Amino acid sequence: NIRSEKEPTVIRSFMFHKKKKLTHVISVGDPSQVNYSYDLLQGAMLYVWKGDYLNATDMWHERGEPQTSSPMGATITLSGICPIYEASNTTDSISNYKYKGYNLNQQRYPIFSYEYKNFKIEDKISPFENGKGLNRTINVEGDGKNNLMIRIAQGKSIKPIGNGLYSIDDQNFYIQTSPGETPTIEIHNDQQVLLISAKQQLSYQLIW
Repeated sequence: NIRSEKEPTVIRSFMFHKKKKLTHVISVGDPSQVNYSYDLLQGAMLYVWKGDYLNATDMWHERGEPQTSSPMGATITLSGICPIYEASNTTDSISNYKYKGYNLNQQRYPIFSYEYKNFKIEDKISPFENGKGLNRTINVEGDGKNNLMIRIAQGKSIKPIGNGLYSIDDQNFYIQTSPGETPTIEIHNDQQVLLISAKQQLSYQLIW
């Protein structure tokens, strides 16, 4: 088992999510014991959890078959869907969302880079307020971004509570949007989707 003690720990692995084996997963563990796993191909958050970081036994046991890692502790399972919202897309997989790598910032948190059509996208996730949850900042550059919508949550139910706070799936977790943001809720594939325009850099908090 792997712990993250002095600075963020970043590990690539295979991982199961909703019974599907994903091959390009990165898990980020933090000394504050707020952790997440992320699908690099879709720029999608898979799990968040608090406490111990990662069980990587299956990555090494018997030559690493099945080469998977798994979160430790009680996980919140997220939708695992690309943040780019295409209302006409029924597959929830964005085929032209191209992963361009990541860099570590001064605090050693990864900033993920993508290209989508003529847009360049940066996605940064880090803990906030002594382990309360995660802060995610998505910045889109490119002509026409005012018409692009970013999916910040998807689930069976999304309920506004007030002051920019939303309950996802009967308080399974919460989304806190920034002051001045005006999210919209739409129905997509029989689920509710919480959306924010990409016209300016957007930040929100995922709280559990």
